[in-house]
Amino acid sequence: MEHTSKNIQTIAFFFFLMTGAAYLLATLLAANSSFLPISQKLEEVLLLPAILMGLIYAATSVLDTLASEGKNSRIQMVLTTTFFILIGIAVMIAHFVFPMVKS
Repeated sequence: MEHTSKNIQTIAFFFFLMTGAAYLLATLLAANSSFLPISQKLEEVLLLPAILMGLIYAATSVLDTLASEGKNSRIQMVLTTTFFILIGIAVMIAHFVFPMVKS
């Protein structure tokens, strides 16, 4: 289980870096009014995957830390996973209920 968690953590970190960098680039392009229709769409689309990849990376980091300290009980694993799932659901709800306002 530890090896699988490490692989998920590595993949989530890679995708977080890629989606985060693409989101940052799209935001900078939209702020400078460069490639405006494309950059605005990319800004809307890339925010949620970047946040969710960051949450997956954070959850696997916490679970790996608990495992390395020998505190990896099933209850802590379920509570940690539930906590990060609830944060992800809250982010998705906030993303769709409060859309980005375009000036």
